[in-house]
Amino acid sequence: MILLAVTVKDVDLGFKKRVRNLQRINNKSVKAGVFEGSGSEDNGTSLVDVAFYNEYGTSKIPARPFVRIASEKNQQTWANEAERVVDKVVAGYDANFSILGNTMKENIQDVIGDKNLLVPNSPATIRRKGHDKPLIDTGKLKASIDFGVE
Repeated sequence: MILLAVTVKDVDLGFKKRVRNLQRINNKSVKAGVFEGSGSEDNGTSLVDVAFYNEYGTSKIPARPFVRIASEKNQQTWANEAERVVDKVVAGYDANFSILGNTMKENIQDVIGDKNLLVPNSPATIRRKGHDKPLIDTGKLKASIDFGVE
């Protein structure tokens, strides 16, 4: 009779470490837009309200969905950037969500004032403002666009 002894050794080639790395970003999200505390227009209207009124429209203001347009237009760019962040985390590097956040912020700001993407201003508004760039009046709305990591 011949006895054969077999030893099985489980060798982790880095999988467990990668899982731990991914757990560091569990439930993280990047948001961009106008946040509470962003300030107000000279008339006292909060910039959050100004953004909301323009994004969805009112009885007197047509919808100029600058955030939704930026999101739709840059969906693939944002997804690619998010994938790069996750790949870096899996490889063991720190998660730098600010790169994605800044990209989102800049893309939203690029839509503001783009008369090819937004409903044009009325002739009366153009006369009052002196130009035909939608969502640009004082510049406060565009300057208030920011991002946050949660």
